[in-house]
Amino acid sequence: MKRNNKGFSLVEVIIVIAIMAILVAIVAVNVVRYLEKAHVSSDLRLLDEISAAVTYALMDPEVMKDPSSDVPIALMEGATTYGVSLSQLADPDGNRVAKEVMLTLGWDSLDSSEYMQHIKTQHTAASDIYIQHKGGAFTPYAVWVTYTDSSGKRDTSDGSTTWEGIVKCVCAQ
Repeated sequence: MKRNNKGFSLVEVIIVIAIMAILVAIVAVNVVRYLEKAHVSSDLRLLDEISAAVTYALMDPEVMKDPSSDVPIALMEGATTYGVSLSQLADPDGNRVAKEVMLTLGWDSLDSSEYMQHIKTQHTAASDIYIQHKGGAFTPYAVWVTYTDSSGKRDTSDGSTTWEGIVKCVCAQ
């Protein structure tokens, strides 16, 4: 009596499943790491856009002539100030700086609850975007996010609101 076994044995199927599980685990770890790095890159691009929007707004003569823009400009450029949160640029009456920044970015407001939705990295509820004049020729404004992850490792411990105090941050300079 001759048997013709054309299927796989249970042991062979279990070995194949184990190998596939190991490969899936390796791929999943790498995919998560690459997604976190992509989020950091996305946030850096956003901060570059904010820095450019502030720079463009302050190059507009109409903005510089607007008396209601004096306070936000002074906060960004003041020697005693280490930066201003993006939401502090806007005032209830509306100043030209805030309007130009919102227009350039395509945003409806500079309320932190709205613009923090654009941040992709892991961040806490206390996170905010800060701006400080650095005086560089190509990037005159430094922009950073507090309490956010800059390493792709979900570390949200850095909450410094001063440029000098930031060791690890998602920032554009």
